[in-house]
Amino acid sequence: MRLLGFALGLSLVLVAVAVVVAVGLERSLSPDPDDRAGGDEPGSSELQDLPKLPPQVDDPREVLPEALRRRPIDYVALGDSYSAGPGLDPQRPDPVACQRSGYNWPAYLADWLDVATYRDVTCTGATTGALLGRQRRPDGTLVPPQIEALTDRTDLVTVSLGGNDNALFATLVGVCSDVADRDPDGDPCRTEFGGSGGADRALAELPVRLAVVIRRIRLAAPSAEVVVVGYPQIFPRTGTCAEISLAAGDVAWAAGLVDRVDRAMLQAAETEGVRFVDVAASGEGHDVCAPQPWVTGARSEPEASTPWHPYPLGMREVARLVTTQLTGEEVVPSGGPPQLGRGVAEANDTP
Repeated sequence: MRLLGFALGLSLVLVAVAVVVAVGLERSLSPDPDDRAGGDEPGSSELQDLPKLPPQVDDPREVLPEALRRRPIDYVALGDSYSAGPGLDPQRPDPVACQRSGYNWPAYLADWLDVATYRDVTCTGATTGALLGRQRRPDGTLVPPQIEALTDRTDLVTVSLGGNDNALFATLVGVCSDVADRDPDGDPCRTEFGGSGGADRALAELPVRLAVVIRRIRLAAPSAEVVVVGYPQIFPRTGTCAEISLAAGDVAWAAGLVDRVDRAMLQAAETEGVRFVDVAASGEGHDVCAPQPWVTGARSEPEASTPWHPYPLGMREVARLVTTQLTGEEVVPSGGPPQLGRGVAEANDTP
């Protein structure tokens, strides 16, 4: 009887261990529910589940409240590579995989607004899904959800996301360049990717995704003023140049796609009642082919960003546009690096 009891007890223990191991293995092999970087961007059902919030502004071009401008500001920057500054020195190590510059436009904005604290969690490659879930970088680094940088003490949030959803920008500067040789004077990329199954579908979904992002930000930082910052003009609306690797007929189409991303950002900002800075409209004539471009072309250049991203000049100019709109006062960039105080530097650490 003792042997029978011992055997029965041992069997139960082994079954319990097997169950625990099986559950643990299943969890280790299952996708992380917080890892949304594989394309699990927010959608209309998520927007419907979130409480509707009263608008912060009637006009997306409104300046910040005077009371906020007169006191120390806790500022958080969210966004992708057009905010982060890949390739621009100095590159920050928090983490290296995000390719985030210490001299990007959020850093200049923090300086010119003379904020009390500043946290920059912009990251190259970020989609709208990276705001709410972990972002997986090509080197395997898992970047925390950007929304974790927000608190109930946050006063100001800038956000610039959307161009990487459905690999839209990657298609424009990568795949479109690869297919240009098929028909250098034609529009092979628009023919292949411009229909309802490609770019059009991605752009149709973008306003809702951005609306979810804005509402999530406002819920996470209920005291913060939210500012959506558009993308700069990348491609010329007519013509082409040696800095562009796309087929001649695809250039104007590519410029139109970037415009449509900006319109989706404006639509989401208006729907959610927050501010929007139209960088492309204010920076008209500074595309990659212009005499004074804000963005690099297809070739790498010394002391410049990675291809297709803002030059140091472009970063300063975006910061100037944002600062001018938020304060209602014209800002003249000094040309020097951003000067951030001790408290700002301490708040820069990744949470």
